[in-house]
Amino acid sequence: MRFEPITKWLRMRRQPDAGLTEELDEHREQLEAEYLAHGFSAAEARRRARLTLGAPPSIRDRVRDDSWLVALEDVWRDVRLGMRGLRRHPVFAVATVVTLAVGIGANTLVFTLLHGLLMRGLPVTAPEHLARVSVTMPDQPSARLGLPYPMFSALAADNSSFEEVTGWSMGNVAIRDADGTLRQEQAGLVTGNGFRVLGLRAHAGRLLEENDDRPGGGPGGWSMVLAYGVWRDRFGGDPTVIGRSVQVYGEMVTVVGVAPREFAGVWTGNRPAAFLPMHFMNVLIGRDGLHSPGLYLYLPAIARLKQGATMERANAEMAARQAAWFQEYFSERERRPAVPGTRMMVESARTGLPTFESNAYASPLALMQGLAGIVLLLCCVNVSGLMLVRVEQRQREFAIRTAIGAARSRLMRQYLTESLTIAFAGAACGGWAAWYGVDWLAGFFRSPNSGYSLAMQPDATVFAVTAGLAIVAALTAGLYPAWRAGSTVAADALRSRTSFGRQGAGRLFVPAQVALSLVLVTLAALLSQSLRRLRTEDPGFALDRVTIQTAPFHLLRITGEAKLDLYERMTERMERGRRIEAASFTWYTPMTGYQASARFETDVAGTHQSMAYNSVGPGYFRTMGIKLIAGREFQRGERRDDICVVNEAAAQRLFPGGGSAIDRFVATADEKQFPQMLRCRVVGVARRQSLPNCVSRRNRPSTSLWAPAYCRKPGTSYS
Repeated sequence: MRFEPITKWLRMRRQPDAGLTEELDEHREQLEAEYLAHGFSAAEARRRARLTLGAPPSIRDRVRDDSWLVALEDVWRDVRLGMRGLRRHPVFAVATVVTLAVGIGANTLVFTLLHGLLMRGLPVTAPEHLARVSVTMPDQPSARLGLPYPMFSALAADNSSFEEVTGWSMGNVAIRDADGTLRQEQAGLVTGNGFRVLGLRAHAGRLLEENDDRPGGGPGGWSMVLAYGVWRDRFGGDPTVIGRSVQVYGEMVTVVGVAPREFAGVWTGNRPAAFLPMHFMNVLIGRDGLHSPGLYLYLPAIARLKQGATMERANAEMAARQAAWFQEYFSERERRPAVPGTRMMVESARTGLPTFESNAYASPLALMQGLAGIVLLLCCVNVSGLMLVRVEQRQREFAIRTAIGAARSRLMRQYLTESLTIAFAGAACGGWAAWYGVDWLAGFFRSPNSGYSLAMQPDATVFAVTAGLAIVAALTAGLYPAWRAGSTVAADALRSRTSFGRQGAGRLFVPAQVALSLVLVTLAALLSQSLRRLRTEDPGFALDRVTIQTAPFHLLRITGEAKLDLYERMTERMERGRRIEAASFTWYTPMTGYQASARFETDVAGTHQSMAYNSVGPGYFRTMGIKLIAGREFQRGERRDDICVVNEAAAQRLFPGGGSAIDRFVATADEKQFPQMLRCRVVGVARRQSLPNCVSRRNRPSTSLWAPAYCRKPGTSYS
């Protein structure tokens, strides 16, 4: 039944007008019978019947024109005619298609990242019913803090708005794959009910369950679910991997299943290699960070709303209960609940959990999208000019078609169809370029501290937007030329005269095109300058010729002085390399969204300042290319916590009276960050920079889960 209209149309094409002729004959015979009944002769009855019915060829044409299948056939004829025209004029075809491909491809490329980071819904059951529960502070309105694990457990056990609450976190683990190679990967850590809350089913085997998320693992030990891509690429899609034991972070873990093909975690742009129970976090950090007071890990919480519940109702419930939860589950050393305005917040988790990339690059991507839109508009203007020239070249063709009865709407439709053909050809080229170019652009937005680039590809939504852009481009570039094609004056065109040049629109089109192009180019230049400043703003340290190397040294189970000895031996050996200029190690890596902060003060009244700080190794400033404007940096073997280096901004804030900051003292009694009061003497002042404000040479190697080492290689560029 579905294909009956098409079958009928094809049958009509094989036997043209057969059915219509029979039906017309029946109508004519009925009219003749009526006239005969009124007393007319046979000849007069036939004549009157023909006059009443009309000419059969005209009737057949009207019937055919009323069919949507015939209209579709006309469109196909227009497409074929347009393609033949492009084939006859290859220079025009290449120029217009490439021009639109540049504009549409740029928009598709940027929108792929914008959609992947900020707009794409999770491939789970009813993602619109997912909510994110977090803590927000008034001095950091855009920041979202997770919940302490005991508070998370209380929320999961007692609430009236959510069916279930699950926690998700991430960590770096070392996984030994099928060929025995130990690879460092990102892993998702999830509470036992996580996959059930999302409504997911395993591609193979099973997913994590609540029995797996216990201290020490489930009844059979630790369990792990592989991401589909890792299972396919690293293990060859071997189904016998399920049930096999794999070494993960020094522990033997059993692979129990493979995640769904389309599921890549709940973090936008990041693709974990595997999923482990949340209690495996205790293995990663070497202590119980879930239940030990004062050491609580903060979990991003995702919940599924109950039937009939709303975000407003959930926020009202959190507001009513947050004071008691803050009092009970935040330790006395935690300052966050004491800050006025700190509150719990429930927001949509349709797109998953935000990441550093989604927070840091939302504005640059919006700028790039605006720039790409202007580029597309400029491309459409230029293509419109080229198509208008083609219209003038085809005036005689349009005049002849008009003279033999072609309607103005028919000419306009035919030319717009040609415009759509060009636009979709450009969209196909642009989509192909976006598919293979998205990895390059994603690398442009990669976090400096991440060994993994953003993982995303254009999907059905992106290609639907690409098709929409093609239609918009066709209308923008072809509407006025199509109107000109339909306005052809047959007599003037056949006498080789054109009216376009004598009309006001014709005289103004080229100047208007040039003026609009200048405006668009100016806007594009302004936006590109803003984007360039965002990308190239001087942070105060070297961005090129620097690479980050990380290794799981914590697996060696050494702490304190022994770990510092290891770090220094490592950097000494690296500096012996022929192309390595300097090497050092640090607690936090700059420009990665991670930093520690505390309140510092001096002996000057009223100089309490909240500033970021870091712990670094000897030679750090030389390695990072940070210039010291006064004093010195840390020397090898200095492991005292009574010396520090500040930058210009910190020196001006801490010592507002002026003068040198060298040999002056900075102190902090921030119990949360410093269990023992810290008082250090300033030995150096660094040039103003973005991060951090204060750098302390504190002997805290055990606080860092990873030991990043910086190497500066002359003449080599690293992304």
